[in-house]
Amino acid sequence: MRFRDFPRSARLYIVGVIAAGAMLAGWSVRQGAFNLTWKFLALLAAAVIFNTVKIQLTAVKSTFSIGYAVSFAALLILGWPGAVWITMAGAWAQCSFNVKLRNP
Repeated sequence: MRFRDFPRSARLYIVGVIAAGAMLAGWSVRQGAFNLTWKFLALLAAAVIFNTVKIQLTAVKSTFSIGYAVSFAALLILGWPGAVWITMAGAWAQCSFNVKLRNP
């Protein structure tokens, strides 16, 4: 299903969530998201790597990503401004690399 095939309310919701995320990402930069540069870069690399690796669950045809632990660690180490960027990088990696089906 393409974006233009969604109902208008669904499209408005999606655009609203994307806009809110972009505003939060911009605000996090002002709040010091990149202050701890080396810790940020290490957690960013870990997020991309561990969100790419998926563990196959045995009972169902589903996978589990161990990258969520990296996002929580980023929240504890960097605070919310840095964790926003780490989580975005992890989500991008999870949807882009080692996927079973092609994303639309």
